[in-house]
Amino acid sequence: MDVILHELIRRNCSTGYIKIDVFILICTITLAYYIAHRNGWNFLISTLSGFILTSVLYTLSDMIWELSEALIKPAVPHSKSLIILNYLVKSFFLITATTPGYSWFSYIIQETNRPNKKRILLFAKLLPAFQVLLLIINIFTKNMFYIAPDAIYHEDKYFFLLFITVIALPTSASVYAFYVASESENILEKEHLMHYGKFPISCIVAALFQIVFRSIPFAACAIFIAAFLLYLNILEEQASIDYLTGINNRKTFIKNLIRLHD
Repeated sequence: MDVILHELIRRNCSTGYIKIDVFILICTITLAYYIAHRNGWNFLISTLSGFILTSVLYTLSDMIWELSEALIKPAVPHSKSLIILNYLVKSFFLITATTPGYSWFSYIIQETNRPNKKRILLFAKLLPAFQVLLLIINIFTKNMFYIAPDAIYHEDKYFFLLFITVIALPTSASVYAFYVASESENILEKEHLMHYGKFPISCIVAALFQIVFRSIPFAACAIFIAAFLLYLNILEEQASIDYLTGINNRKTFIKNLIRLHD
């Protein structure tokens, strides 16, 4: 235990990144509490619960990854169980990395009224399943990453396949939102879908940055910011609808009229 504490204190860089993850986790939980307190638990569950849960799950897995990198490197006795534990930690992170993209994709699909909605949602479910399949194959081939006999994590030549799967979901969500927006004749639906298509882009850019700067939690920050921006967008949508009739209110009608005139 003394060796582990000394290593944590000595590795200021890793512990600094863990502190960022803790800060993001606190912000996410605070946002969830604020939304539930202001708008009610039903609103939170029906709109942002998936994003909040995936943000918490991803941030926790990122913290566990950084802790494993900081704690397993000290000169402590390495055993087979430690090697398996480190492999499970890395696999858990790579699986949870697909969940934010799935949340975005499923949310955008649910917001669109298209006949092929179930088939597209099935495609969104297949990508995380494909990630799990890659990790199972990697147990036998070790072509993507492996844990050395000293319990240290190493990446191999096909590791990029795992990151492609992570990026594929938010990319597909953005492409689908922009495609449906281009096909839609409803001005409000087009505007909302264009907004939805822009939100996952921050996750894509952050994931690309995290490939280069692996330890810095860019993706965790981007997921929280995207969820917060989505909450603001939902509030803006609600402000444009009359609660009694469910149709656009006068303010939205005048806004659309001006836009059509221009």
